[in-house]
Amino acid sequence: MSPTTRSSLALIAAVSLAPLAARADEPAGASAAPAPAAEEKPLAGYAGSEQFFLRSADDNFVLIPSGRMQFDGFYFPTPTATTPKSDLFVKRARAEVAGTFMKKFDFMLAGDFAGSSLPAYTDDWVNVALDPLFNIQIGQYDIPFTNENRTSDKYLDFQERSIAVRALGIPENKGQGIMAWALAKDKAWHYSVMVFDGDGQQTRNKDSAFDWAGRAFVQPFKLMGYEGPGDRFQIGASGYTGFHHKTGLDGAKWSTQGGFTFLNANGSVTDSAKAKHAVQLAGEGRDERHALEVSVPFGDLELQAEFVGVEKDIAEISDGKGTGSNGRYSAKGLYVEVGYWLFGGRGVIGPNGVQAPAHLNLSKAAPTECALEVVAKVESAQADISLKGSSLTTIPGHYEVNAFQIGLNYWATKHLRLSGDYAFYNFGGQSTTPDKGVTQENELLFRAAVAL
Repeated sequence: MSPTTRSSLALIAAVSLAPLAARADEPAGASAAPAPAAEEKPLAGYAGSEQFFLRSADDNFVLIPSGRMQFDGFYFPTPTATTPKSDLFVKRARAEVAGTFMKKFDFMLAGDFAGSSLPAYTDDWVNVALDPLFNIQIGQYDIPFTNENRTSDKYLDFQERSIAVRALGIPENKGQGIMAWALAKDKAWHYSVMVFDGDGQQTRNKDSAFDWAGRAFVQPFKLMGYEGPGDRFQIGASGYTGFHHKTGLDGAKWSTQGGFTFLNANGSVTDSAKAKHAVQLAGEGRDERHALEVSVPFGDLELQAEFVGVEKDIAEISDGKGTGSNGRYSAKGLYVEVGYWLFGGRGVIGPNGVQAPAHLNLSKAAPTECALEVVAKVESAQADISLKGSSLTTIPGHYEVNAFQIGLNYWATKHLRLSGDYAFYNFGGQSTTPDKGVTQENELLFRAAVAL
């Protein structure tokens, strides 16, 4: 395990244990005064916590029907032979239901009906609230690695996550496993540690090995009792460690938001009999990743940045068998994002990087607020792929990408979103696409989305 990964996991462990120690020093509370008679509340409707719901009178059984639909438009002003076609299509169409049983057991079931595989299960899990400082979540869900990966795609500031996150740091996005986690009531600290198979979504374990990932963040000013501008300043770290045997990098791709691929871990070779054989890179040994994050909200102005580093042992696989060529995949990337709310504010959609079970809050009035956000982001990422004795000539090498994006998001409450983004990419190093001379890419992207 690398020193940086050990440091990230140490921070996660420190944040995890600190709240437990603090609880031991809390004085016993005085006897509570008799509660007034409870006001009769509806058994169905729309809650102030922005959810449709059905519930039993004693709240022991709660159902929250939900879903999302994202309709995207892509336009490529400077197309080449390998640029995707300008298009209008449904990116995600998910039916979802969440709920709570006996006030301690939360669940979510979700399936996506967009794409070629119909349907595909996405977020499907059960959570047991053993204590406010200790939850156990079992199933498939977003892996706790980086702020962006733990931000729902419904509420990302751009249409997709940054290259540093979705291509380098956690291309798997979701994993199947068990996670221990907690989130402070005021969201001033969080920890999560997950063990999972590490071989991707909707798959059985391919190598009998398990991976570990964890994330922690703190808002130090909030913990010190300060309330005012900048009190939500947040720092955090993520760590990932695992071992793979001919798995873990299958079909890895680096691509733009619009889907232009400029690194592809799949290839082919032709033998002496002129027969073609599929070749790809796969994990073969250690898999170490680490990430650092910072968030600086200051009123309607927000700054967010993350750095990701990856080190993986890899091997060349041909027709499902190792060729004897082993090597190393090393990558690092970062992004810096600035956003400003022209009206409304972050409260319309909630904070980034936080995912917790949906719970009803019938004491709040149903919100009707709208918001408009302008965001800008710069990204930089690079990777080096080395293989000894490889028959491939198109995959090993050095890759670079630098990007600038600007976007505008309009929210009619948290349920309706209209977005427009412009993205510019500059490529360096080598390219695995047929257009070897492509060094730049321009994209215009649009989205209309509904999220219940």
